[in-house]
Amino acid sequence: MAPGTTATRRTARPPSGRPPASALARLTAAADAALRAADGAFPAALAALVVADFVLALAVAARVPYTEIDWQAYMEQVAQYRAGERDYRSIRGGTGPLVYPAAFLYVFSALARLPSTAAVQVVFAALHAAAVGLYATAYRRAFVVERRLRAAAPPPPRRPPPARGPPPPPPPATARAALLALFLPIAALPASRRVLSLYVLRFFNDGVEATVAAAALALFCHNAWAAGCIVYSLAVGIKMNALLWAPGVAVLLVQARGPLGGGALIAACAAVQVALGAPFVAAGHGRAYVRKAFELDRAFLQKWSVNGAAYAADTFASAALSRALTVAHLGALLVWGHTRWAAASGGLPRLVGLDRLRVWPSAPTFRRSSQRMMPWHARCRRRRPKRPIRCGRCHSMSHMKR
Repeated sequence: MAPGTTATRRTARPPSGRPPASALARLTAAADAALRAADGAFPAALAALVVADFVLALAVAARVPYTEIDWQAYMEQVAQYRAGERDYRSIRGGTGPLVYPAAFLYVFSALARLPSTAAVQVVFAALHAAAVGLYATAYRRAFVVERRLRAAAPPPPRRPPPARGPPPPPPPATARAALLALFLPIAALPASRRVLSLYVLRFFNDGVEATVAAAALALFCHNAWAAGCIVYSLAVGIKMNALLWAPGVAVLLVQARGPLGGGALIAACAAVQVALGAPFVAAGHGRAYVRKAFELDRAFLQKWSVNGAAYAADTFASAALSRALTVAHLGALLVWGHTRWAAASGGLPRLVGLDRLRVWPSAPTFRRSSQRMMPWHARCRRRRPKRPIRCGRCHSMSHMKR
């Protein structure tokens, strides 16, 4: 090799010493800087997002005709309840018997008083905008907590100083890429055409339930555990889909308040359900209310199913498939909860104080989902910190503000 070529290659090499920062480290640092800069502007941006979503929902309602699917059946069931019927076995609509808990009747009794379909669409547009705002608040809270966790983490071991030359600065586009990576999910919340149609064009109770559950999530993100449990139980009282959050909510409550405090909050959730069903129990139809409002073995129509569309009709309706899916879901919850949710606490048994017994009590639910559950699933994914914030003195996180 020619001497000139060797000299050229040696000149092109980076200086020895401290290696340049990785792309991930540069992106993380730029994301932290972008979050600090955006903290002050977030309320105004959130208000603009909510108003834009509300205007978009009204525009869709004005241009696309309303489709009748379940609203008339809801109104028939509500009319029987308002007429004095308290036996859940006798309350029926065009789509069949009433299968939703009591809060559904209370909410839709209020909606039945609205004068027109256009007024109902305005209410559901407001519910969709509120859900977008609440989920955006939860996303932002998760990002802020994770940033504070990184700031509170112990520093890495010190490296020897570089022999010569500082590390190269991050490229100018890194901060813009960080902002896009963090805030594009929030800006994309109103973009689902299917979810928007389920709110303003179908009037499904899933939209009301998902919005109330979003409010519970926002309260949980701000450590308002008691209020969050009350609101979460109200979401369960509108439709049982909210029970799908129950295992994760239980782990969060035990992590925040300990086994006894978490158990007390879970008991508060149950007390809300008792209060919601009190008029039906007082009328002597408590057994029928519990049996129909929380019917875990209810059969579903395959034509509305997304996950079960590939099964044969007899297989889809079989009890064996239902049991197999329940066992699989329970196993997935146990594995995920032990390895992810409760990893920082030493696993699920240690989290609830049962590390000697090696058992974990749980009661998950499972659904062969339909398209109507999209408002529930569409925005449930949320970044979680790798470890909880704990006090440096007492090692508790119940009084730590995130």
